Amino acid sequence: MRRSQQDLLARERFIRAASTVNRLFSESLDLPEDQVLQRFCEILQRQLHLSLVWIMEEGQGINGVALRAVAGPQAEMLQSMLAQAPGMVQLSRESATSMTRDFVWPDGRAGHLVLQCAEDEGFAEEVAEVLQQVTQDLQDFLQRQNNHFSLQRTRILQQALLQAGEAILAAEDMPGMLQKTCQQLIDSGIFIACWVARPGVDGCMDALAYAGWSAPNALQRRWPVSAEVPEGQTVGARAWRANALVVQQDYLSDPLIQSWRAEALDYGWRAAAALPIAHEGQRWAVLAVIGDRPHMFSRDICDVLQQVARLVGHGLDELVLKQKLAEEKMQLTLLAAQDATMRRYQSAVMKIQRDLLDRAAVTQMFPDLLRTLVQETNVLAAYIALPDPEKAQIRNYFIQCDHVGLRSALESFTAQENAREWPVEDSLIGQFLHHPPAQIHPLGYPVPLVNSHFLQMHPQFRNLALESRLWVIAATDDSRPMAILGVFSENPQHFTEAVQQLYGQLANSIGLALRQDEYQKTIEDARQKLEKVAFYDPLTGLANRRLLESQLEQAMARHQRQDEVLAVCMLDLDRFKPINDKFGHEAGDQVLVTLGHRLAEVLRKNDMVGRFGGDEFVILLESVQNQDDLYQILRKIENVMTSPMQLQSGQSVRVGLSIGVGIYAGGNKVLTPEELLRQADLALYESKHQKQERDACWMLHQPGAALERAPLAQRLLASGQLLVLYQPVWDARSNKVAGMESLARLRAEDGRILTPREFLPQLRGGNLCHLTQRMLAQSLEDLKSLGEVGEGLWVSVNIDPQSLNKSCIRQIRQIILDSGLDPARIILEILEGSDFLERNSALELLRQIRALGVRLALDDVGSAYASLLRLKDLPVDEIKLDQGFVRTLATRPEDLHFVLAVRDLAQGLEVELVVEGVENEAVMDAMMTLNIPLLQGRHIARPMPIIRLRSWLQRKQPLRKYPSTLLGIYAAQMASHNLLFKMARQNPHLMQVETLSQTRLCPIHDYLQNLELDDQKRLMRHHQLYHRELGSLLRQLAEDRDQADWIAWNKTQETFLQLLRNAWQERAH
Repeated sequence: MRRSQQDLLARERFIRAASTVNRLFSESLDLPEDQVLQRFCEILQRQLHLSLVWIMEEGQGINGVALRAVAGPQAEMLQSMLAQAPGMVQLSRESATSMTRDFVWPDGRAGHLVLQCAEDEGFAEEVAEVLQQVTQDLQDFLQRQNNHFSLQRTRILQQALLQAGEAILAAEDMPGMLQKTCQQLIDSGIFIACWVARPGVDGCMDALAYAGWSAPNALQRRWPVSAEVPEGQTVGARAWRANALVVQQDYLSDPLIQSWRAEALDYGWRAAAALPIAHEGQRWAVLAVIGDRPHMFSRDICDVLQQVARLVGHGLDELVLKQKLAEEKMQLTLLAAQDATMRRYQSAVMKIQRDLLDRAAVTQMFPDLLRTLVQETNVLAAYIALPDPEKAQIRNYFIQCDHVGLRSALESFTAQENAREWPVEDSLIGQFLHHPPAQIHPLGYPVPLVNSHFLQMHPQFRNLALESRLWVIAATDDSRPMAILGVFSENPQHFTEAVQQLYGQLANSIGLALRQDEYQKTIEDARQKLEKVAFYDPLTGLANRRLLESQLEQAMARHQRQDEVLAVCMLDLDRFKPINDKFGHEAGDQVLVTLGHRLAEVLRKNDMVGRFGGDEFVILLESVQNQDDLYQILRKIENVMTSPMQLQSGQSVRVGLSIGVGIYAGGNKVLTPEELLRQADLALYESKHQKQERDACWMLHQPGAALERAPLAQRLLASGQLLVLYQPVWDARSNKVAGMESLARLRAEDGRILTPREFLPQLRGGNLCHLTQRMLAQSLEDLKSLGEVGEGLWVSVNIDPQSLNKSCIRQIRQIILDSGLDPARIILEILEGSDFLERNSALELLRQIRALGVRLALDDVGSAYASLLRLKDLPVDEIKLDQGFVRTLATRPEDLHFVLAVRDLAQGLEVELVVEGVENEAVMDAMMTLNIPLLQGRHIARPMPIIRLRSWLQRKQPLRKYPSTLLGIYAAQMASHNLLFKMARQNPHLMQVETLSQTRLCPIHDYLQNLELDDQKRLMRHHQLYHRELGSLLRQLAEDRDQADWIAWNKTQETFLQLLRNAWQERAH
């Protein structure tokens, strides 16, 4: 029996983990794949209480195996095992304490999800099905994300194609055209390097144009075309020899490029593609592009690159044509007219391509597309037909034609095609399906289907004496026809090769647009499924907390204009836990599902029921006429909820019920949704507390009735015992106070002061919103009271993310307006450690707050992982480093590397950085040495009431010189080395060897001399050795960068920092 209960508990944990994973997938479509995989493993490991969860990938890394993500206490051991003995990892997968499920990445790579429990535990058989579904969900998400990113990249590259086409059309010379094309491909953001090159007289590639920072460095080498030497195995050389597209999806794993693999690794090259450019029908040059992600060259991207290459070829041909036009004066007028016509045709086709790219629903714009085509290219008629993907018939067609006979012929063409049985050859589609290779133009466009057999199938066209061309547009796999494009002209000379190429290009664009339309529909279907998971309880199918809170706000807005009453009922089941304990969680779930269905059936159409979690339900009763009406509904609820029910095992059970009711009348415009829910919660608390004395299972909220039994923090907050303290924030740049942070305290009746660590766990959503409002109002009032002393200062106020919603933001706006202060002097701090930033709605709420004119700060950065990844997307003006990284500097001065990294990150994002936890002079010295802009901590000032703050601000603050401590010198040396290292890597020729070799010219030399140290001579000697090795390295770099020895210089840095660390720790003790 105990084993069965354990199995049921394991299954329930798996189901909860699966629900959490689904939420992760619903919110992470735009996040990097490695981040999602890591969080996926962490969710399974944490919620299933496993020793280890990891994801492996075959075909990558050491011995063909790569560890993509791992979570659990033994993560470091597994990583070490993979590096030293990969065979042991395979044995670990196959052990009795492990469960493995295989999946496939979108590009076909094999993946394995491995779960490992403790040796004294095992996996229940019942969880295998759930684990299989979780694995399938992971595979489906990776496919959706791949489709999503592929769609984004294709759209971007399509836009680049349009821009390249416009640049080519406007080009006056070959170098300018090639350079603009390369730059536009780089500007698309998809590639990191691009060049056009062709073999020179020496058999090596000559660059004609390039873009991207790594391109000029790479092209300094002479890359031969011959396959006889290792350097002739570049993708460009292979594309030239094969006269075809060459793609290397995983550049670093290609054995042919090992001789320059180190360079490629430094440049960030991870995937490459090259394809020939044809000029005047001959192989002329090679277009090469480099990407920073493996497996990024999808079919659509390759298709667009081929179109770019063709456009470049067309542009080259057009430049040659212009030259010939200038030389052949006798034909100038005729050729100019032809060129103008072609440009008009090209412009029309490009306009249509732009419209295809911009429109959300492609088929809706087909009439406009055909109208433009007919008007701008002087054709008689244009036709588009869409074959049904499921049935052998044309499901829809569009015609632009004023010729009555031709319109009739086209309409009958559709009927005749539908009357034939596909895929027999006796139809247009059948011809395409039976002979697809013949339908590809040498330049890559589909060729038109025009032959005598077509006129035999459709004789109505024979008597019209028209020139016609029809194109079949294939799907991605070139097997399913997606559309037919037909063009008809009275001019026999209209369909020149160039014009047919344009129509073929248009046919390709229509196919791309139709495929993108399909992708978009697929993504939208997936979004709707994920939205259902996000807003509905997976067990009962009822609305979840998020949806209920949203609906409650709307219901309150409706009742402001009505005389009826809105009632919020919070239900809690009595005697539910014994059912769970006795019959198991599966029986408990059955009870919850049954009761959820009963509630949905008994309520009125305009009422709403949801599940907040556990055995707690919430009901919104709208348009309640009076108290009798309310009691009648509550009695119905009590009857259906407390009636016996039969479990699947045959036992009959019943539960008890307690209900708390909060009432909202239209005239009460002050009450917020959070406060209304809190009223219902307090009433429920009172109902359960008076269970023995109550006459009914429900109790209406009575102000003050439950306050005496509320937690201490709630009582103190309600009775006005809030104490606001302020801690100054020091601006190291101007050497004065920039602002202050307001800190909340609660004063107990015995005089004891409660800190946030003590009172925050006792507060709920409504209390937290109330605390935010009180703190903000008091802080703004105190800031105004400082007068001239506080002129120019700002104040920051902490906001608990749990309290953030639209109602709370409206109240914050009103407080700011009532204060009359400039919102720019107000900073609202959001705590990083919660899951708030992981929600999809968080970004919109932060933007609404910032729209108030205030500044936003992210507090305790570094205490959680997610915000560092999402920081670039968050609308914040300031980040505050978690003080845990600063307070440990006395024992771990190497943590200054992290502080320096966060400083560089803040500078790159153009946001302010505040470092908290400055508790002593040494830490202050190190922070100022690292040029940290804003500092906060007890060494500067302790938190104080507003009266003491006024006096403190009037004091004259001393000027500080830095560095003046060993920790400050440690920070200075660390920062200096990092800067020198970057310069030596990137631009060693700009560094003055003689100057940098001399120790006495280094500021560290003077800093050390100013300190009285027992080990001063040893420190000075190692500092001198550091500069000597730096000079040696710079001389080696000047002679041969590839042979330079970096180890000796880095070794002296490590030794010097260790000596500084030892001296600092000895002096500290």
